[in-house]
Amino acid sequence: MFIKMWKVAKEIGDKETEKFCEDILNTYEKHNINDHIEWKKE
Repeated sequence: MFIKMWKVAKEIGDKETEKFCEDILNTYEKHNINDHIEWKKE
């Protein structure tokens, strides 16, 4: 869900939502939650 929201925010230029999603996704990575999901920052 956050990856999809992050991509849409990037497309429409919504920097606040983009940053929010990045923070959430980075937290997931930090705690090794859903490690099978990969997202690539562009």
